[in-house]
Amino acid sequence: MAPMTATTTDIAERVENSSMAALASGGTRSEFEDTALKEPIRRFLRDTPELATQWPQGFKRLCRTCLFVAPLLEAAAGRPLKDLTLLEIGSGSGSRTLALSPLVKRIVACDLNTTVMNAGRKRAADAGLTNVEWIEAAGEEVLASDIGRSCDAITLYAVLEHTRLSERAEILRALHEDTRDGQVIYVGETPNRLAGFDHHSSQLPFFQSLPDELALAYLARSERREYADDIVAAADPVERLYRRGRGPSFHEFDLYCGGLESFDNWVAIGPEHNTLLNLYAYDHDSPLLRRRLEVQGIPQADLFSRHYLEFALRRTGPRSPSAHVLQAEHMGCVELGRDQRKLPIAVARGKDAIRMTVPAGDSLSLGIPLGPVEVGGERLRSRGRFLVETSAGATHTFALGDLRKWRPSFALYHNYAFVQIPLSGGTGAEELTIRPKAPQNMVGVSSAFVRSAR
Repeated sequence: MAPMTATTTDIAERVENSSMAALASGGTRSEFEDTALKEPIRRFLRDTPELATQWPQGFKRLCRTCLFVAPLLEAAAGRPLKDLTLLEIGSGSGSRTLALSPLVKRIVACDLNTTVMNAGRKRAADAGLTNVEWIEAAGEEVLASDIGRSCDAITLYAVLEHTRLSERAEILRALHEDTRDGQVIYVGETPNRLAGFDHHSSQLPFFQSLPDELALAYLARSERREYADDIVAAADPVERLYRRGRGPSFHEFDLYCGGLESFDNWVAIGPEHNTLLNLYAYDHDSPLLRRRLEVQGIPQADLFSRHYLEFALRRTGPRSPSAHVLQAEHMGCVELGRDQRKLPIAVARGKDAIRMTVPAGDSLSLGIPLGPVEVGGERLRSRGRFLVETSAGATHTFALGDLRKWRPSFALYHNYAFVQIPLSGGTGAEELTIRPKAPQNMVGVSSAFVRSAR
C-alpha cells in the first residue's frame, strides 16, 4: 500500500494493480480475490476518500482485513463470506467492521468503549452500511447470549493484548464454553508474550515477557517516548501498561480453553498458511521458539510460535494437520548469497539451476527474496521469470514482476514473497529444479523458507 501521504488516486491504482492471489497461489488469479475482496477498499476510496488521509492507521487495517483476514475467514468457515454472520468482539473505531461489512451477510460489533464505538457507528453510517449492529457490552456477555450462539464466526482482532488477565480469562472461557460446532474463532494481530522482540508496543527485546514491575522500569529504554511517557504518567501505570498492549501466550489458551489437547477437535488455519506468510515476517526467533515448544511437548506449537498470534479455528471434527517449517533436505546451487538479514540464499542466474530435495506433501511453499542479495561482493536482485520443475514432470512459471506488484508496506515486514507449488502427494521425497527462464534472469530461494503441507 502506498504511504498515507500519497493521493487517494495513487492508493486506488495500487489496489487495482495488486493481487493477493499472485502471492498466495503463485500467480493464479481468482475472481473472488481480485474483485470482491477489493470492493470495500474501492468503495471507501470512492465515497469517503478522506478515510485514507485522515484516518491512516484505520485505513491500513481496513486494507489488511480485506486482503488477508477475509480469505482466511472464508477458508476456515468452508462457506462463502456472503453467507456468514460475524460477531466482532472489540470492534473499536470500526476499521475491520467497515472492511468486512460489504463482504458478509451481517456483523454484530461489540465494544465497551462508547467513544470509539460511536466513531465506528458514524463511519459506517457515512459509508451507507446497513448490515451492522452495534452493541456496547463485554465480549464474554455477548458470547453467552443468543447473538453469540447464533453467529457463524467470532473475531478477536487486536483484542486480547489490551485486556487484564482476569478479563482475558473470562473471554477465553466463554469461547470454550459457549461456542458451538461449526463456529469459527479468529484471533489476530495479537503480540506473543514469548516473542524475542516486542514489535507491538515498546520496541524492546523480550519486553512482553517481563514481569509488570520490571517492564515499567525498563520502559526508560524504549525509543517510543509517547508510549512510555503515557504509561508512566498514568494514575495506574500497570493498568495503562495492559491497555496499551500486553500479549498472551499459549498459557492462557491452555488454562481457559479446555487445554491445548482440546484443539485437536478444531480445524485450524495457522501462521503457515500462505496468506499469513505474506502478512507477517518469518523472523529468526520463530523456528527457535517452535522447536523449544515442541521439545517441551507443548501441543499446537505451530499456532503459538510466531511473534504475532494469528489463526482461525473451526470447532468440528479432528484438527487438520498444518504445514511445517522444514528446510530442504538437500539444496544444490552454483552460487550462494546472503539476504539483508544474512540468511543464506541459493542463487541461479544465466543457465544455472537450484536443485533441492523436499519432503513429501500435497503442496510446497517457496520463499523468494524480493530484496537485494549479496553474492560475491555484488548486490543483486531476483528478476525476470523463473521455472520450477518437479520430479513428476510438471513445470510452473513465475514472474518476479507480478510478485513485486503487490507490495503492501502496511503488512509486509520482510522482503519475501511466498509462491505455492503443487506436489504429487506421495509418500516419498520429491526433487525440484528452479532455474531462470532466460539467460538475463536471476532467481534466489531461501532454504529456511521451504514449507511442505499435506
